Amino acid sequence: MTEGMGVRVESGEAVIRLPEDARNKLVEELAPCPCVAPKSIATTETRQAFLDALPHQPVRWPVSNIHGLRVALGDCACRGPQPSDTIRHRLSVALGKLRV
Repeated sequence: MTEGMGVRVESGEAVIRLPEDARNKLVEELAPCPCVAPKSIATTETRQAFLDALPHQPVRWPVSNIHGLRVALGDCACRGPQPSDTIRHRLSVALGKLRV
């Protein structure tokens, strides 16, 4: 993961720490896709809730909702394969490795 970036479980929550530059990059990466492909309402709401939580460090996310957050961090299918070195991809991988 990126320097200063960390994910761990504390008291039933995933605690996500991101340096400011990584948070800013993640906000850019999570901008809504302008395509007309159907979007899940739940995924859109999860993504927005995560974006709303980003300014508050560390971000605390219920472990019961980790899968939904990993889905929300995914790219829109219209964009095709994306590089695996993005903040959103690295965060998704780190969340997937949590032992809950």
